[in-house]
Amino acid sequence: MLTPILRHAPTLSAAALLAVAAPLAAQQITGYDPATGYQTAPNYGGGYADYSGDTAGSSFGNDSYSGGSGGGFTTPSGFYLRGVVEAELLKSRRDDDSILFGDISFGFAPPGGGIGADFGLVGYDSSNEDDLAIYGAMSFGLGAGRMQVGAPRAVLDDFMDIPPVGGSRFLDIGFGQLTSSFVSTYALVDGKTPYGLRYDTSMGGLDLAASAHQFGGDDVSAVDVAAAYTFGAVTLSGGAEHVEGNGDDGTNLILGGKATFGPVEGGLYYSALKRPGDIEAWTAYGTWRPLEPVAVTGTIVTARESGDETTVYGVSADYSIWEGAYLQGGYLDGDGEDATYDLSVGWKF
Repeated sequence: MLTPILRHAPTLSAAALLAVAAPLAAQQITGYDPATGYQTAPNYGGGYADYSGDTAGSSFGNDSYSGGSGGGFTTPSGFYLRGVVEAELLKSRRDDDSILFGDISFGFAPPGGGIGADFGLVGYDSSNEDDLAIYGAMSFGLGAGRMQVGAPRAVLDDFMDIPPVGGSRFLDIGFGQLTSSFVSTYALVDGKTPYGLRYDTSMGGLDLAASAHQFGGDDVSAVDVAAAYTFGAVTLSGGAEHVEGNGDDGTNLILGGKATFGPVEGGLYYSALKRPGDIEAWTAYGTWRPLEPVAVTGTIVTARESGDETTVYGVSADYSIWEGAYLQGGYLDGDGEDATYDLSVGWKF
């Protein structure tokens, strides 16, 4: 049975973080967008915040590395719906699994900065397990940006643009932790609600955001700050997250960027994590679009902890069918792991 490796995320080593799969029985938690909207999702669709002041939603409709189109649905009055749903079949030498994954954002963000509401759902249902994170916040214009109050998404998730390793959004719940927030992982895996605040703004080509979260029924809290700067074909992004609680405080740092030149795009990101573990990592990817409906992506992730280094790599290909619908096939392998094959069908909207 293939499952995300984050069931014991607070105590993961670098090798465990990059494991392809592990039995659920052995994995237990030990404690623990603005014109296209506020970007969303725990690193399953990429994108960075690009404040416009009048809409919000998911970055999934704008995946730069995917063969799908998508784009979401936004009315002139500010109602929006964006996201991705994907059905996956995963197969390795020892395990098979089928998964339904989804990340959806919807709500109302009126033009001119009026009072709105933003909601989000991130979850999966596998053959043997399921998890769901729920977000919801009131939003309103404040100064040169927009404030969300309630249970917003963490900003650190929205300023990176990294495709899933091997194309599997389900397995990327684990691998993507290197370039996403502790908040989104904890909310999904442990079912805790991240109550708090979020503020997004922009100044020319510079986008800035910050969020603060306190998990309901827990003593865990987190503060995120993130920024992205675009000049020409290049986007530089970075963020930091300080986590406190369960007697284990720490700060995570993620820096990187991407560039697009015609049909080719590439990105490189550096991570220095203290929660869930003391891990240093590099993530690199490249995407080639030989034809309009086709995107081929290669990704490599290497992580080091206490002198031990682990590497995982993957390749995937997307074919856009129609209006955001796509087919995807991928392959993932790494140090000490079984090769894993992924076949997916999905819809970005």
